[in-house]
Amino acid sequence: MLQGDELFGSSQLPQLPRNAKYIFHENRCFDWGTFGWAIAERKVDTSRYSYIIFMNSSVRGPFLPAYWPAGVHWSDVLTTRINNDVKLVGATISCEPAWLGGNTANEKRQVPHVQSYVIATDQVGLEVLMHDGRVFQCYEDMADTIFHSELGGSSAILAANFTIDSLMLRYQGIDWTDTANWNCNAGLNPYAEHTYDGVPLNPLEVMFVKVKDFQLEGDWMSTHLAATYGRWLEAQVQEDCCV
Repeated sequence: MLQGDELFGSSQLPQLPRNAKYIFHENRCFDWGTFGWAIAERKVDTSRYSYIIFMNSSVRGPFLPAYWPAGVHWSDVLTTRINNDVKLVGATISCEPAWLGGNTANEKRQVPHVQSYVIATDQVGLEVLMHDGRVFQCYEDMADTIFHSELGGSSAILAANFTIDSLMLRYQGIDWTDTANWNCNAGLNPYAEHTYDGVPLNPLEVMFVKVKDFQLEGDWMSTHLAATYGRWLEAQVQEDCCV
């Protein structure tokens, strides 16, 4: 999905494979609201799929180790974790709190949540998210999106007696239905530099990482690793195509 009026009908966009298409949307509602719009307006028929993966275009990846089996698709890393209990999976989980409207005088929500730059669910999980009524709403303010959608999505899954999961080594086997674990990482976002138990997130651990200008300018290690790995992969592709 492309957001921004200047892109509507653009002939400069790369050609997509037959099983993909561009969907245009005005630049509002953030990720979750745009996903909700696409589903509500039937721009995508989600009923056709066993699993649904939502991803933000700011990510780099997938980063897979050289020993990754050639016949296994990267999406399997996420979807094979979905089962009768786990209904929302992503690269990372954060226990950072959020406040309604971004104002610390308002209601506080602290719940372990799958960070929304890449998330996967199945039909059961999608129904839970849609039934909540707030997760896929269009919010004009980022703070409201974080409160109601990003934290709200995982909160809805947990409230429905399901659980969440991520690719982070530190959190394997954690019972997220146990509220004793809801202040994980001392309530810090693991994405900030060196806030993941003192080390940066490694792209080969979480498969996808966000790469934004301020991270590159600040020389964040996770971003630097992603940029370097990406350069290596591009060089390999160029070499393979020209042999």
